Amino acid sequence: LDPQRQILAGIGTGSCVLGALGLLDSRRVAQPKEGLSMLEKAGAELLPEVLVIDEELATAASSLASGALTCWVLEQLLGSICVRKVLCDVGPLPRRARFRSLFPQSAPWYHSNTSEKTSWALRPEVLKD
Repeated sequence: LDPQRQILAGIGTGSCVLGALGLLDSRRVAQPKEGLSMLEKAGAELLPEVLVIDEELATAASSLASGALTCWVLEQLLGSICVRKVLCDVGPLPRRARFRSLFPQSAPWYHSNTSEKTSWALRPEVLKD
């Protein structure tokens, strides 16, 4: 695996696999409910976010963020217009109107620059019902 040439992602304790492979050293990682000590030993910086994107590597705290993670992968491969189309036209029917108002032209991430490194995280309003 080469994060410089590939899109890599982990969900929940699946992020521990990335850590065991040495891919999380000094990376920002979504904090799952289990496997915290393994991620800390791998050198990851744990964040209390549902989804954290650190350059070309994404981690989701649980399977509840799998939809957002899927959208990020789509955006990386096909662009933000595809993400909007999926959310607004193909997404769950009760949420389509809300998605259209939340993301008129942008993907559902916000920019987070709380230290020297730049990360992206899921906008909190995406998860509200």
